[in-house]
Amino acid sequence: MRHSTTNVPSVPIRVVALTVAACVASPASAATGAGRTEPAAGDVRADSVAALHREGEVMYAAQDYAGARNAWVDAYERIESTPETWPYRATLLSLVVTAALAEFAGNGRNDRIAEVVSLVEAARATPDLDPEVAGLLDQEWARLEPHIPPEEPDPVPVPVPVPEPDPEPEPEPEPPLPAPVLVEPPPEPEPAPPPRGGPPAAWIGGGAVVMAGGIAAIIVGTQFEPRAIDLVTGTNDSTSMPPGSTFIERERDKGRGWIIGGSVATALGTAALVTGIVLLVRRRR
Repeated sequence: MRHSTTNVPSVPIRVVALTVAACVASPASAATGAGRTEPAAGDVRADSVAALHREGEVMYAAQDYAGARNAWVDAYERIESTPETWPYRATLLSLVVTAALAEFAGNGRNDRIAEVVSLVEAARATPDLDPEVAGLLDQEWARLEPHIPPEEPDPVPVPVPVPEPDPEPEPEPEPPLPAPVLVEPPPEPEPAPPPRGGPPAAWIGGGAVVMAGGIAAIIVGTQFEPRAIDLVTGTNDSTSMPPGSTFIERERDKGRGWIIGGSVATALGTAALVTGIVLLVRRRR
């Protein structure tokens, strides 16, 4: 993965798919409760990470590379290290490297590069990393390697003068030996580059799940207003006068929220599904 100094790289589609799926599922949990519920501690932490991610994007777009790097490092350090979170953590590290390199290009200081090197080096030492995540971390290390500050050389000891011995008579030179013939070994073939774009199965599976969830959300959203009308009619209330009309309007707004969220999820799922099919066709050629 390579990033320019003007465009912030996007989060992988599987992270976007999970985020959209969570947004689609949230109205269902709200509809089953009698009243408003407080968010769980894990949701607050996820919100703070997402806010830091967006804050870093805004700072990067404003060319505040130091602020963007600090925001993304903060978001990275708040995420617990698990096999499920490592793809997103690796993406955040990629953003941190991009911001640090852009900052170095602007002021020429490599002290911040050293801090980012320590982060990437510690991440690469994590045991049992997914091969795709390990490959991404290796690519970021390759981007940092030309900018790693050189280590300080060991001090050179001062030689102690030694008295020179009396010169000995030089022996007669021996006849030169024939020069050996060197045979260069054949060059090793370069390894094939890893497939780009991620596994097609992940794109197809994730896209199908998100698209199905979006369609289900649209169907559920269309049922809010008819169900409200049936409830008002069943209680012999007027559908055009309060409180019956107010209840119907409120349920209609809920249904619109479901339909809008379902439409967004369906569009993203369709895009991911088409991308996976395109990748699968290209790799079978």
